[in-house]
Amino acid sequence: MDWFDWAKEHLARWKAGGKAVRRPFSPLAQKVLDSSFNEARVLHHDYIGAEHLLLGLMELREGFVPRVFSAVALDEASLRAEVQKYAGECAVKVPWGSLPFTPRLKSIVQNAKLESQARKQERVEPEDLLLGLLRETGGLPVKLFEQFGVDIERLKTHLLTVVNAPIA
Repeated sequence: MDWFDWAKEHLARWKAGGKAVRRPFSPLAQKVLDSSFNEARVLHHDYIGAEHLLLGLMELREGFVPRVFSAVALDEASLRAEVQKYAGECAVKVPWGSLPFTPRLKSIVQNAKLESQARKQERVEPEDLLLGLLRETGGLPVKLFEQFGVDIERLKTHLLTVVNAPIA
């Protein structure tokens, strides 16, 4: 089935009042992924990696993730400068279009889906993306957390505490 057939089928379902395919990411999580794409574009990278996801999460201004980053005193400007230092900026502009996820980012997204399922959520939320990122044992984000003195286990614990806290 090509894209046009797929779109036609879903349009027909929508018109008939049927249920379309479920989106795996919440609007906020999709916003993070879109920001990750933009971060990769700004750096002229031809991929979207874990470092771009971290920057996308840092840009978030609502939800649990900003509160957790604030609690561990992670500064977006400093983090961005370090990402640019380590990952560099490609001098060649990459043609506009979709960028592939690195294998590490694919693993992080898969971990985020597992985190979402474990919390019995219908869709992946930004906190699931962060938990998926924190499951990784290597890569630039882990190096940056260490450099900024962030204890990853403490960050995970704090995030889970905030997410699971009863709503007042």
